[in-house]
Amino acid sequence: LVLIAFITAVITYLCMRWVDSPVTWVDYDRHDMAEVFEVLDEFQVVASTSETVTTLVAFVLGLYVSKSVDIWWNLRFDQLQTVLNTIDSLSMRMAVYFPGQGDSDMEAKATVLRYGALSVKLLFKDCREVDAWTLEHRLVSRCDDLHELEQEGLLLPHETNLLVDCPCKSQVVWVWIASYMTKLCLDGRLPNPLANQESVLEECIEARNSIANILARVNTQFPLSYTHLVVFMVKLLLYVHSIIAGYIFALSFFTSYWYQAAVQLAYLVIWSIFHMGLINIREHIANPFRDNPCDFSSAMLTARSLNHSKAFFEAGTHPPYTYDKEGNGTHRAAALPPQLIVRQLYGGRMKPRAPHTPDPHTPRREGEASGPQQTPPRAHASAPGVDGEVDNSRRTA
Repeated sequence: LVLIAFITAVITYLCMRWVDSPVTWVDYDRHDMAEVFEVLDEFQVVASTSETVTTLVAFVLGLYVSKSVDIWWNLRFDQLQTVLNTIDSLSMRMAVYFPGQGDSDMEAKATVLRYGALSVKLLFKDCREVDAWTLEHRLVSRCDDLHELEQEGLLLPHETNLLVDCPCKSQVVWVWIASYMTKLCLDGRLPNPLANQESVLEECIEARNSIANILARVNTQFPLSYTHLVVFMVKLLLYVHSIIAGYIFALSFFTSYWYQAAVQLAYLVIWSIFHMGLINIREHIANPFRDNPCDFSSAMLTARSLNHSKAFFEAGTHPPYTYDKEGNGTHRAAALPPQLIVRQLYGGRMKPRAPHTPDPHTPRREGEASGPQQTPPRAHASAPGVDGEVDNSRRTA
């Protein structure tokens, strides 16, 4: 841009010096007030030539940058924060339901917390895959490296094998969490297992949906026509400023108003840096899950989530009421008793299932009887003290 301004200044100087024109400042007289006011008015008119283009560019570029920042804000405080809140919510649930320090309780809490932190780490790897177009880029971004997660203690060797060829690693982990919580419910280690299983599944679905939204947003770019329009308008404005600055440089040479040239030079440099910086904002915040200094920190977010969850576990194991006034631990933390899932197949009042009658058109195997198969009667499952007692009283009567 400075080069364009310099070329414009040289051309303007040569035209004023060698081309006959009714308007020339070669013989400018600073003592003639009419010429002074005339040249100052020309400075003002020329400098304000780009105001219309500046207004248009400010409108278009403002919408462009505002939308980019809104997307960044949504990724961090709506989608990613939902995932982190779900991890904290599950950790709080585990802290209340498993307050003990035995091996089984500690293993349950550690497994859920490990899977939650693993999902955050894998989310960053999945997002970095967007910019990894070549094998070299994939090696630099480490989006396929799962062994570093093993070294951090977030993955076990057999779990790594399950994720090697998985296309949605960060989302699959939430299936693991939901399945593990279902196993705890079936093992009778949670109170009210049916309600707990349903609520945990809803939380896992919400976290998975947030991860899917993040990946969809990162993989979606602005329309190229809109981006090209914004870039074209910004560069057009900068070129117009360069030409105006060059003309004022030449005019300042004849009139000795050097402060006008200095103002235009400073204005050109600052305006160029400002507009190009606004355009580059989009590139730097389009995918904030990369490893650049201005991106989100996976290490910080994971460490913060781990610290929160460990604080929840400690608070669940040692709540204030377990200590006496002297601060000595005298009681254990309260824990609801576990409960097995009991499902009643059918009660004594329901009719027994009719024997299956095979379709006469279905070919029979060799040695199979031609008549309908009689199945032995099945014992009726009845809830003790409800259906069974009513039926026995009726039979007795």
